[in-house]
Amino acid sequence: MTTSLAQQLRGIASLDADRITSNHGAPSGKSYLFPPSQAAAMDMDAIYNVALSGYEELLEIDPDMEQFEDDLFSETSKATDRMMLPKDANKDLDVKLEKCLRRLSQWLTLKSGAKCFEWLVRRFR
Repeated sequence: MTTSLAQQLRGIASLDADRITSNHGAPSGKSYLFPPSQAAAMDMDAIYNVALSGYEELLEIDPDMEQFEDDLFSETSKATDRMMLPKDANKDLDVKLEKCLRRLSQWLTLKSGAKCFEWLVRRFR
């Protein structure tokens, strides 16, 4: 039994090492808002700050967007790693993202809506 546990831990460590050393989570040149060179230079904190300004602007237009704050636009959402979430938590997140994207779609022509969209796509893939 100990051997089985040791093998499982080695497997998890190996997967985690692959994830850490890969380009997963690295800045991407793909963007809805920014040219590729600028997008590639932006880390998640920068994208989050852009999104937060857009989110605050949207709240003035659409106060019901507040329902997405805790899960999608809070400081803690920056640490959400879908790869580490259990399957049921990922399903819950998918439901919230879909609901948010549907509501956000009416505001995509506004810069504030585009900022939020950029965050959701880049953070939650």
